[in-house]
Amino acid sequence: MLNKCYLSQRLRFRLLDEGDKGQYIALYQSPKVMRNIAPPLSDEDVETAFTTTLKLNKAKGIKQKVWAVHERQDNGFCGIGMAKWKNQSDDVELGLMLVPECNGKDFGTEAVGKIIDIVQADYHITDFQANFQSHHRPVRKILTNLGFAFEEPEIIGGQKMVKAILRDTESQSHKRRILNISAPIG
Repeated sequence: MLNKCYLSQRLRFRLLDEGDKGQYIALYQSPKVMRNIAPPLSDEDVETAFTTTLKLNKAKGIKQKVWAVHERQDNGFCGIGMAKWKNQSDDVELGLMLVPECNGKDFGTEAVGKIIDIVQADYHITDFQANFQSHHRPVRKILTNLGFAFEEPEIIGGQKMVKAILRDTESQSHKRRILNISAPIG
């Protein structure tokens, strides 16, 4: 089966595959990338995580999907985006990891917006959440731009965490299109 490609204004998305292993490992072992997520993974843990991710991407049921994100212009690797279904519900948790060189270019807003569009189109999901450390302002900005609402921070695992919720409506999807965040699925 061909790996379906999705396009946004400046980015290209496809399900992560074996060819992405080097970039995946680099992201999960980078102290700079992982500083607001968790400690960098060990060699053994990152191998296990990568293998599990590939299995979930190929699985027929929907538990988790992870996309490799590349720039359309030069095909440069930007990072990975994730959608993880929460316990048999229609609520999907979103995640994004960008290589440091892609920070500050508004790729985060564009990427998360497109992942929302993909999940809506392919899986008919409209309820999303994202969790982040309360001090992480760039993530808050991305989620604010996309219309997420924020719950009060709570301490989880010793970290002050915020849960962001989006109950997506046609007006939110329309807002993303107006902001030129998403382009038609390619």
